[in-house]
Amino acid sequence: MNNSSVLRPLPGTLDWHASIAFGWDSDSGEEPPFSFGELTHDLEEYGGVFQKLIDDVAQSRYAHLLIPTVNIAEPEFFPEVANPSNEKMVVIDPAHQNETGLVPKAALWQSGWRHSMPYVFVRESVYKRLTSAIKILREFNSDLSLCITDGWRSIDQQTDLYTSFYPNGHVEGEPLYVSPSNTEDRFASPHPSGGAVDVLIGIGDQAIRIGSDLDYMDVEANTDHFENELYEGHIIKMMRRLFSNLKCEVGFVTLDSEWWHVEYGTRRWAGKTGQDPLYGNATIDLSLYEGIEPVVPIARSRRAAMSS
Repeated sequence: MNNSSVLRPLPGTLDWHASIAFGWDSDSGEEPPFSFGELTHDLEEYGGVFQKLIDDVAQSRYAHLLIPTVNIAEPEFFPEVANPSNEKMVVIDPAHQNETGLVPKAALWQSGWRHSMPYVFVRESVYKRLTSAIKILREFNSDLSLCITDGWRSIDQQTDLYTSFYPNGHVEGEPLYVSPSNTEDRFASPHPSGGAVDVLIGIGDQAIRIGSDLDYMDVEANTDHFENELYEGHIIKMMRRLFSNLKCEVGFVTLDSEWWHVEYGTRRWAGKTGQDPLYGNATIDLSLYEGIEPVVPIARSRRAAMSS
C-alpha cells in the first residue's frame, strides 16, 4: 500500500489530533492511523445549489431560518436523568437513503476507531426529527439529504475518544469537544444516550462541510463563528444559520462549539429547554441491525485501507 492511499485528516480535526496522540508524525509522509477519507466536500463546490436554497428559503414561510441562531450557549445546569426512557433505538438503513433522504456515514468506523460499527443508531424520536428536517429541505430541492455521520456510541467508544483527545484530562473552562463517558444513567453523556447526532447537509450522498470540517476542534467550528460583519451575506454565514435553525425548528438543541452536533432528550437538551431529560445510556443488540447492510467504506478512509 503506498503512502497516499489514506487521506490525511485536515489539521485541527479529531482524526488529526488522535493520529498525533498515537505517534503519527504529520511531516513523515506516513499514513495516519485515523482518517474518514473523502467523506466531506467544500460548500463552495456546490455554491450555486446552496445560494439558490438560501434565496428560495428567504422568499418562503421558512424565512425565519435565516436569522442568527439563538440559544447556542451551554445551559447553566445539566439535570440528572431521574427516569430513563425505554424508547427504542433505530438503525438508519442505507438501503433506503434515496427514499428517506437520511444517509448514514458512520464516520468513526470509517476513520478506523476501535469499538465502532458500520451502522448509525439513534433514538426513535431523534429519527423522527431528522425525517422532519429533510422533509423541509426537500420542499426546496429534492436532491438534498442529511448525512448522519455519528449517532449512538458505546461507553467503550466514548471513553476511547475522550482519552485520545484529552490524555491529561479536560481543562475546565475550555471548550469540551468530547464528553467523558459515564456508566450511570443519571449522568449519561450525549452520544451514548442515543439522543445526540452529528449531521451534515448533503447533496445525494455527498456530505458538505460548512466553514469547517466535521470534528474540527477549534473556533471555526463554533456554531456562530461567522456571525460578524466580515461575513455579511456570505454563503457560509447564511448556510450555518439555515442549517442550525432548521435543526432547532424540528426540536433539536444546538451545541455552541460544534455546528454539526445536535441533541434531543439528553441532559443538555433538558438544561436548555427546562424539561426533564429522557435518555440514560442506550444499548444495542444484534436484532436491531440483523439483515441490514452496513455502510460502505469511503474512498481513502482508514477503513477502506483496512478492508483492502
